[in-house]
Amino acid sequence: MTRRSFPTIERQVFREGMLVDAAALTREQDYHRRHREVLTQAILEPGVLGGFDVALSGAHLLVGPGGAIDALGRLVILSTRAVDADQKPLKFNAEMAELKLPAIPSGGSASLSIAFGETAADPESGQADASPVLAVTEPGQPVPAPAILLATIRNTATGASAPQLEVEISHQRSCGLAIKGQIAASRIAGLDTVTATLARLTKAVTPLEKMPGALADLSAQADERHTQFASLEHSVEQIGEAVDALMPLPEEVRDMRERLGTMGATLDFLEPVPDQLAELSDTSGKQDGRLSTIDHTLERVTAKLGTLDGLPEKLADVTRQIDGMGEFLNRISDFPRMMTHLMNTTDAHTGELRALEKSASHCNSKLADLTPLPDKLKDVAAQAQANASGLQSAHDRLAALDGVEQSVHDQSERLQAVQAQSSAHDTQLAGLKEAPSKISYLMQSEDRLSQRLHAAEQALGRLEQIEASLTAINGRLDAIEKTATRIDDIETHVNSIEKALGKVAQPPGTVEPTDEPRHLPHTLKEFRAAYPHNDEKAMVAAYRDGNYNIGQISAFFGHDYMDLVRGIRRDNYWQWQAELAAKKAAEND
Repeated sequence: MTRRSFPTIERQVFREGMLVDAAALTREQDYHRRHREVLTQAILEPGVLGGFDVALSGAHLLVGPGGAIDALGRLVILSTRAVDADQKPLKFNAEMAELKLPAIPSGGSASLSIAFGETAADPESGQADASPVLAVTEPGQPVPAPAILLATIRNTATGASAPQLEVEISHQRSCGLAIKGQIAASRIAGLDTVTATLARLTKAVTPLEKMPGALADLSAQADERHTQFASLEHSVEQIGEAVDALMPLPEEVRDMRERLGTMGATLDFLEPVPDQLAELSDTSGKQDGRLSTIDHTLERVTAKLGTLDGLPEKLADVTRQIDGMGEFLNRISDFPRMMTHLMNTTDAHTGELRALEKSASHCNSKLADLTPLPDKLKDVAAQAQANASGLQSAHDRLAALDGVEQSVHDQSERLQAVQAQSSAHDTQLAGLKEAPSKISYLMQSEDRLSQRLHAAEQALGRLEQIEASLTAINGRLDAIEKTATRIDDIETHVNSIEKALGKVAQPPGTVEPTDEPRHLPHTLKEFRAAYPHNDEKAMVAAYRDGNYNIGQISAFFGHDYMDLVRGIRRDNYWQWQAELAAKKAAEND
């Protein structure tokens, strides 16, 4: 709040039987005039209240009637009388004052202003009428204070051509409230808060612009891995067909191999199940921890929101002012949901990539196992050729039959081992039948936890919006409290003025100042001993003790008479306010 110095205003006091002359009555008028001017200075800025139309008429200016307030708080009225800068009366044409223009050079300008003025008092009636001073300053000269600028006259002609005059009404001439600067400052503070919030949101959203490109790259990599895996599967099938063609096996062994292949594929599919169960268990534990943190945060949010139930009713006006901000916040409230969706999509793609990487690793291991297969096939072919040449002799046939018999015996033993292994695998498969239901239940639990987490994140985002709104509201409330303090000061000053004039009823329980002596005065030494502090509170205390009247207290303290009167009235006012506050508090209890 801008500090303003206030002058001391003396009041003429009349006594019974006092001779009243013209000077005393003039002082009485000056007292009320100065009060009005000081109050006007405190509330209004200098400028035009209305009127003052300006027009050109040849080499003259025509100024219409109007009213204004100058920098000293005086009321300037142009009606039927006016003078120029030399105090010469001006001619009026159709209720408009006619003023001669000075010579204005090409490209130059002159200023029209009005200042406070009065005519000399009439000797017979003693009346003095308003007669403001209308003046046109020379080109390049400033408007003298406290005159008010009304218009600017410009010569737009170039060179030595005839003057082309134009009238430009001053945009600074309108009269406004002196406290509008504070209101503007509070609005600027609110706009700064909104700008800072937009900057933070822009900074948070900027990284999301890169997400579509990253997701496209991940999708391309996944497609490439899928293509490689498909080609590997095709190669494995071709190799298996070649092996079947080169090495015919018994029907039982072929069936057993197909069964083992199916079981191996099933085991490969179920191989990551324990890891997935462990990951889901860890994720569930983490989600429980995050949910406990979120529940604690929601409790704090609820407690904070509970403290907002007792906000004063005056927040309603401020809330209406920030409704526009609420619309903007509603538009950007979907950002957290979009971010959560992108994160979930990224996690899904990451899981798919991990599965593809595991599949590729498994295929690579199988390819590594199949790498020596061509050499083995060559050896088998060479062995078959050797066996074909050895069939020419019977001994070789018998040896071959003995070898075949031994091979069949070995195959039978291997078949028994495979059957035992198949039984063990069947037992494992029976134990894993319940795994899909457990996985489904854990996935459903994870979905529910994700939904609760998403709702909690939305609540936290809303809390941040509420905190930002409360910050803006607190800024507005600070400005409102400053304005209310200023208004209270003005009301106190106005009440003191009206009380001095006897126009305002006194609050209940007040003590009205009086000049009647209450007791005989004490000596100055005794007075100083009883009231050692030379301030306004000591003066009021001395008066309330009832030992002295106002004149004696003013003389002992050496202060102005009106200072004590203002102190007593101010003390009455604040005492009255304290009693009202105590009464309201008792009623509320």
